[in-house]
Parts: sequence; C-alpha cells; structure tokens
Amino acid sequence: MGHAPTSFETKREVLRTLVVDGRQTTKIIVDPGLLPSDGAGFPPSILERFSQGIPLELDPSMPLELDLDTDPSRVLMTLAFQGTVTRCRIPWSSVTFIGVGLPFLGTPWRDDDPKLLPRPTDGGDDESPSGRSHLRVIK
Repeated sequence: MGHAPTSFETKREVLRTLVVDGRQTTKIIVDPGLLPSDGAGFPPSILERFSQGIPLELDPSMPLELDLDTDPSRVLMTLAFQGTVTRCRIPWSSVTFIGVGLPFLGTPWRDDDPKLLPRPTDGGDDESPSGRSHLRVIK
C-alpha cells in the first residue's frame, strides 16, 4: 500500500502538469517569510518589495531551467530580476499559490505534518520551522 502524497509532492506534480506537460503559463506566489535566511536566491530588493508575496509568472515558452526533481523539498528555477539572472531554490513550503487564468482565486492548502516533510539536500536552511504550507490551486 502506497503512502498519501505530501503537499510537497502534490505541489510538484501540479506544477509539472501545468507548466511542463500542459505548457500553461502558470502563476505562483512565494511567501518571503517562509524562505530560508539566504532568501533562496531572491535578491534582497525583491524580498523587500514583495514582502506580502512574490508573484512569479512561469511561461513555458521562456527558458525557465525548471528543475522539479533534484531536491524533493524545493523547486529550482532560473529567474531574471531587472535584467539580472539568478538561480532560485524555492522551498515548496513557501509556495502559497499556484494558478492559471484570471481571476486567480482558490482555496487554502491543507498543512502537512512537519515531521513528515523532506529535508533540503543542499545543506540550506530548513523549510519553515512551523512546517506551514498554504497552496491554492486555481482553475
């Protein structure tokens, strides 16, 4: 008998289905308060400017260098901020919203038990001390 998927696994598969398989432009929102102390690769100016949530539009027609498989606790992607390209290591626990279409509406994601969450493999900070994970899937 298999295990029930964690929200990390489900978030990864939702993003894979929308962006990789479905080739859908997808919006995610990252809660900067749930990022590790190094900011996961986001420039400090972005963390300050979007303190309530960093909106990212993932357009599969653009080169994202999206990696959903190397680290089960994070999504890895290359993003450009004001012309500067950076590799971001975004913990799944900080992804609070995944959606397509307008308007972007949804429902809260069920929290995972923090004891069951995968640990980062790159030696970085833990996901979130509380294990909070709030994902909204949008139709």
